[in-house]
Amino acid sequence: MTSTTIHSKFFAVFTIVLGIATVATIVSGDMFFSLVSGVLFIAAVIMGWPNLAIYGLAFSLPFEGIPLMENLSITRFVGVGAVVVFVMLLLLRRLQVRFNSLDILVGVYFLVCVTTIFWAVNTDTAIEAAVRLAMIMVLYLILANFCVTPQRVEGVFWAYAAGAVLSIIIAMVTGRAIVYGDLFRLLGTVGDPNEFVQCLSVVFPFVAFASQGHPRRSVRIYAYVATSLFCVATILSGSRSGFLWLSIMILVLMFHFFVREKKFGLVLPVAVVIVVSLYLVPAGTMERLWTIVDLKSEKGVSTVERLSNYRAAWNMMLDNPMGVGLRNFKEASENYGVYQKGIVVHNTFLEIGTGVGFVGLALFVSIIIYTLINLKNIDDAKLRISLLYGFLGYVLIATFLSSDLEKTTLLFPAFVSGLLRRSTA
Repeated sequence: MTSTTIHSKFFAVFTIVLGIATVATIVSGDMFFSLVSGVLFIAAVIMGWPNLAIYGLAFSLPFEGIPLMENLSITRFVGVGAVVVFVMLLLLRRLQVRFNSLDILVGVYFLVCVTTIFWAVNTDTAIEAAVRLAMIMVLYLILANFCVTPQRVEGVFWAYAAGAVLSIIIAMVTGRAIVYGDLFRLLGTVGDPNEFVQCLSVVFPFVAFASQGHPRRSVRIYAYVATSLFCVATILSGSRSGFLWLSIMILVLMFHFFVREKKFGLVLPVAVVIVVSLYLVPAGTMERLWTIVDLKSEKGVSTVERLSNYRAAWNMMLDNPMGVGLRNFKEASENYGVYQKGIVVHNTFLEIGTGVGFVGLALFVSIIIYTLINLKNIDDAKLRISLLYGFLGYVLIATFLSSDLEKTTLLFPAFVSGLLRRSTA
């Protein structure tokens, strides 16, 4: 039996157990089951199967974590975080690690963020954020050194898409929040609809474009099912930024498949799903979505709250050009007339600007620009356009969310960095 066959069988078992662990966690609430995926990940690392560990990690990315650490002291928080980072570093050690200019840029950004701990308004909050950012950094390095070929990038995306589909199915069957205790999100937060929609935005373009013209009919059928579920989940989430992204994405698909290629592709079934979903969606959700074009129609205070946060964040940046500490906006905002105290900015760029200052914000924007510029160097046309629209989807939704500490934050820079390694090898 070849090693490829062994890996394929192990990956199948790996995925099945992950699914069982997810269902058991949501239905029973037993924390034991939520740790199963972490144990499997560690086992794959120890057994010397980095490919399986990485694909398994990609599979779990769309799932949100359970806040196991919320009641622990900062010392124990850092201790558990260090263990998670150490295990991920063990996986990184099994890869052929090299660095390029994008890695250096990301590394400098990380160092600037961590440095703000020394003058943070609330040191504990900044340390917790730094631990999460360290996990994101190691994930970036793992993917950047693994995804050195288009085939590996596609493999990570398909595993990611499978996790997204399973999480939606579980949410529909159980009617409960999407939560998950995978290794990466041991220090995570309970799933938020907006954050989950952002997870969908990065993978939707890949499934849509990579499946078109695929020789295997099963892949094309899977794409129809997956994209339809993504649309339903986005609409039912009530996320206005997600609905705005979905509307733009449908126009993009129509342009590429109808205008350029003269094909119906999956636009027709997706359009039908969207129409049906809008018809069946609860009235409250429709009223919330309608505020995209009519702010005065909102019955709540969400829009007023965010505009208040944006003004406060800009004033805070002017007063503190070096930042108030990583993720410390909510700690310092009470002095800036925010509508509601103790919440994040709901804008990734302003969240970074208030936390780590103008230098940190400039570095983050530089990472985005560098990634977009180098996307043109990807030879595979379908992969290139999938990454482009996926990354733009992330940036669009990040404008309305504070997603600087999300798993998708450095996902696309990691893919581009990996493919740049191939071109310079």
